[in-house]
Amino acid sequence: MKESAIQWGLELKAKALSRAEDLKIIAINTVEHVKAFGMMISQLALSAGDWIAETAAKAASTAAQWAQIAATTAWQAICVAATAVTTAFGAAVVLEQ
Repeated sequence: MKESAIQWGLELKAKALSRAEDLKIIAINTVEHVKAFGMMISQLALSAGDWIAETAAKAASTAAQWAQIAATTAWQAICVAATAVTTAFGAAVVLEQ
């Protein structure tokens, strides 16, 4: 009876040590998973920041292109008006002679 109690105690100790080792492995794996998840979140945040910066740059470029188009159109209108004035002045000079 005493030997079976000792055997039972040794088996219980072995199971407890095995469970403790299992818990240690689970804890290590959990820490590693949390670290990996944190790295993924930080990479996602960096990617989102890059995307926002790139989108803002594209929007600024598009706005600049539209401003250039507007300036070119305005300059063309000024040139058309100047051409009309020059043509009218030339016609007036010819008529005066």
